[in-house]
Amino acid sequence: MAVGYRFSDCELWPAQRLLLRQQRVLVLGGRAFDLLQVLVENSHRLMHKDELLERVWPGLAVEPNNLQVQVWTLRRLLGHGAIATVARRGYRFTPAVQALAGPLADEPPPAADAVAGPDAAWMGWAAPLQALPLLTLVGPDAAALRALAEALALHRRGARPAALWRIDARTLGTGSRVRAVPEPDDPLWQQLARQNGQLLLLDCQQAMPAARALVRAARSGAPGLQLLATAAAPLGLADEVLAEPPPTASRRPPAPAPAPAGLRWQPRPGGPQR
Repeated sequence: MAVGYRFSDCELWPAQRLLLRQQRVLVLGGRAFDLLQVLVENSHRLMHKDELLERVWPGLAVEPNNLQVQVWTLRRLLGHGAIATVARRGYRFTPAVQALAGPLADEPPPAADAVAGPDAAWMGWAAPLQALPLLTLVGPDAAALRALAEALALHRRGARPAALWRIDARTLGTGSRVRAVPEPDDPLWQQLARQNGQLLLLDCQQAMPAARALVRAARSGAPGLQLLATAAAPLGLADEVLAEPPPTASRRPPAPAPAPAGLRWQPRPGGPQR
């Protein structure tokens, strides 16, 4: 049974309600996502308008133009030719679809409607990002990204108790110089892996080479570790997923609750420095 789908340069993961284009998160409203999922899962046939209305708005009486609006939204995002109109009948998804099975299906994130409180709207956007192993929040506002990353890290930690290690990338080195990066065989990585650990790496644009070196060491030393970074631009690493927070989230980031101090790493005596 398929758990995900690839078409054109996109991937669709229904359990996570996640749409990626070239490893970058594309934000979709709930009805638009539901419509896309139905069209993709039935790409082998024409979908009649009445059937789409019943599948996307089950049990609700809605005007046909609601369907047209969501189709227009998807065409604007994926290209006009992605959804063909069959006059007086319905719509058909035109790109070739490949079924996928992968790690994104192993651990579905909490449903968006399960998040309560004043930041529910923002967490509804963030909920699909919960299970990603290497996520970078990108944008021009470093302070807003830090606040959003803290909120997301704490939400992840609350859903699955884990060790949380916070690092300001500037403490790792500047320019091309990299220092104080634990080797892949350092016991720290095994400790984090045993505790379902999470690494929060902030302001990577201040020390990109050091940030990349740390992420590579973490992925080698603790393959199951979740990594969450903030930066003005992508780190440029394999399997990195990028997410640019919506403007409303960047203008008014949620205030994270107090959290325990992150884990600390001390170089072993005589150990190498890079």
